[in-house]
Amino acid sequence: MTNVWACPSGIVTAGPASRSGSRFRNAFLGTVAAGALSLAFAGPALAGPDACTTSGGGGTIETCTGNQSAGIAITTLTAFTTLNVNDLTQAIAPASGMRGISFFSAGDITITSNTGAFGITTSNAVGIYTNGPGAVTVTAPGPLV
Repeated sequence: MTNVWACPSGIVTAGPASRSGSRFRNAFLGTVAAGALSLAFAGPALAGPDACTTSGGGGTIETCTGNQSAGIAITTLTAFTTLNVNDLTQAIAPASGMRGISFFSAGDITITSNTGAFGITTSNAVGIYTNGPGAVTVTAPGPLV
């Protein structure tokens, strides 16, 4: 179960919720284990139409540049902990109901979104969403609408 915290400027973060009881824990862990197997070997980030690139020791940094108008979605249980969004050629403006940037990680999360002259515009969704068990740091000087 997760708690979701709404932050100013269209940023939302979620983290683990406290829940007692072994039945809940066992059911939850069984479901998570099945899902983890499918995500443990996650492919590249869904972004675009331009692809993102991986760098950093052990491939922990994902950098998205250029045309990211359809939005950025990264889900990983092991690799990425840092997402850099910069040098965009147009605004991030995904379809209605889609988040601008969505980042799920098994560790601490750091997002630096410097959209420059462009921003993140969403309809019926948040601009930036994160979910992970660790600390979350989001730096987004560009506009979120």
